Amino acid sequence: MTIALSSQRRVFRRSAIILQGLIVVQLLIVVGVSSVATAQEIANAPVSQYCEIQFLDAETDRPIPLITATTTHGVRYISDNQGRIAYFEPGHNGQAVFFRLETHGYRVPVDGLGSEGVRVQIEAGARRTIRLHRDNLAERLYRITGADLLRDSILLERTLNESSSPAKSGVVGQDSVQVAEFQNQLYWSWGDTSRLSYPLGMFRTAGATSPLPENSERSPSEGIDLTYFEDESGFVRPMVELEDPEGVVWIEGVCVVKDDDGAEKLVASFSQRRDLANEISHGMLTFHPDDQVFRKTTSLSKSQRWQFLKNHPVQVNADGKEWLYSGIPIPVTRVPAAYDSVMNLEAYESWSCIDTSSKTDTPQPRRNENGELDWRWQISLPVSSQLESDWLKQAQISADEAWYLPEDSSNPGRRIRLHTGSVYWNAFRGRWVMVASEFDTRQNAPSHLGEIWYSEANQPEGPYKTAIKILTHHRQSFYNSCQHPFLSQDSHRVIYFEGTYTNMFTSSPATPRYNYNQIMYRLDLQHPQIERVFGPPAG
Repeated sequence: MTIALSSQRRVFRRSAIILQGLIVVQLLIVVGVSSVATAQEIANAPVSQYCEIQFLDAETDRPIPLITATTTHGVRYISDNQGRIAYFEPGHNGQAVFFRLETHGYRVPVDGLGSEGVRVQIEAGARRTIRLHRDNLAERLYRITGADLLRDSILLERTLNESSSPAKSGVVGQDSVQVAEFQNQLYWSWGDTSRLSYPLGMFRTAGATSPLPENSERSPSEGIDLTYFEDESGFVRPMVELEDPEGVVWIEGVCVVKDDDGAEKLVASFSQRRDLANEISHGMLTFHPDDQVFRKTTSLSKSQRWQFLKNHPVQVNADGKEWLYSGIPIPVTRVPAAYDSVMNLEAYESWSCIDTSSKTDTPQPRRNENGELDWRWQISLPVSSQLESDWLKQAQISADEAWYLPEDSSNPGRRIRLHTGSVYWNAFRGRWVMVASEFDTRQNAPSHLGEIWYSEANQPEGPYKTAIKILTHHRQSFYNSCQHPFLSQDSHRVIYFEGTYTNMFTSSPATPRYNYNQIMYRLDLQHPQIERVFGPPAG
C-alpha cells in the first residue's frame, strides 16, 4: 500500500425489508459472486435463467455498487457498478429468498422481529428492484479500478461491453491514487497494482492517462476512461526509473510547475522502501514526456522528513507570490511554485507553532507573551493532527486551541484525529474544503480507517475546527482519499473524491473484486447538514 495509512470510523447500517405478514419486496442490487453455482454453470446459463436484482439510491435513483447480499445459508453476491446481481441458483427458482445486506452507509428496513435484510421472489428472467435510503452524505458512484466492473450487467446482457475496464491490462487491484493535469490530459498513478495472472503484482508505481472531463465521452458520474502505460506483456509497467531495483517505489505530491523558461514540468516526490516501515531512499522526480517515465532529480537524506512535496499539492497565492502548499492531510508546508524551488529543500517552510529553541527530544508548542499559541511560517517541522493529539493528551494545549483535531459536529467534545485526505479551494462554498479519513483506535469504532469527514477553513492551512462525517465503511478501510476538483460540477457545488477500499488493517474478509481498489464518491455541498454545521456559502 502507499505511503500514508490510518484509521477511520463510520457507522455501517444494515437494513432489511422483511415481510411482516406477506410483503414481497423488489430488490435492486449490483454484480455478484456465487459460492454455490460454479463459474462454468454461470457461464453456460442462458440469460433467461438469471434473476436480476438491482439496488438503487432512493434519493438519486442511481445504481448502488458494493451492496453485499448474503442468503441465510451463506451464498454471497455483490452488486457491480450498475448495482446489479445476476442471481443464478437453479434450485431457488420460484422461491422467496431472504438476503442479509451489507451496505456501507445505506439504510435497510428491519422487520418486527428485528431481522435485517430483504426477501426477494426469485424467478428466472425476472427483474427485481429495491431502493435503499442513504445515510451517508456522500453518494457511492462506481469502482474505478480493477476487473469485472460490470460483470453481472454483462451476464444479464444489460450492457454489451466493458470498454473502460482496466482488466484489459490485467489489473485487478490498485492502491492510493495521484493525479495531475498535464499536456491536456489527466495523468494518474497508483502505488501498488495487483495482477490477474500471478499472485505478485507490480509495486513500483503504475500509471495511466484519461481525457480531461470536457473531452471525455462520459460524465464523471459514470466513470473514468483509463489508458494504462503497459509493458510488452500487456500488463502495467513501472512509471519510475531508479538505478536501484530493490524494493517498492511509491510517489506522491504529483503536480505541475514551471521552470525559468515557462515550460511546464510534471514533478513528484518518491519513497523507495523495503516494506511499510523501512525506507531505502527518497527524493524528488521529474517526468520525461519523451519516454513517459519519472526520473530522479534530487536525493534527500533520511533525516529530511518534511522538505519535499507531499500528498496532493495545491497552488495558493499568498504574501504576494505563488506557492505550492502540501501536507497530510492539511497543506501545512509550502514552497514557491517554481521548478528550481521545488527541487531545493532550503526553499520549504511550514506553518507551525513548534518551539524551535526547545532543547527537548520531542517538539514543544511555542506561546507568545499573552500565553497564546504562536503560529507562523518557519523552517521547521509542521504541526500535524497526530502531534496535536499528543500535546492534548499531555495537557500542553487545550482542545479549543487545536487546529487539526476538529470537533465531531454530532458529538460535541469528541475530537477527530485526522489521517490522510486532501484540501482544495471550493468556489461554491467560498472556502477551503477538506475531505479526510479518521484514525480511530476505539474498540467500538465502525472502522479504524474507513470513516471519512468533511471540514472547511478560510485558509488552506486552517484552522479546521469542526467536521461532519460524510461516509462510513463498516469494518473495512478506506484510506488515502483524494478530491478531484477537475471533476466538480454545477459551479463546484458537487465535488468528487475517491479512496482505496480494502480489508487491510481490519480482521474482516476481503470483498471479492472490490478489495484493494479505488471507489469514486460525490458530495453535494448544498446538503442541508453541511449548511447546518458550516453555515451558508461564503461571499
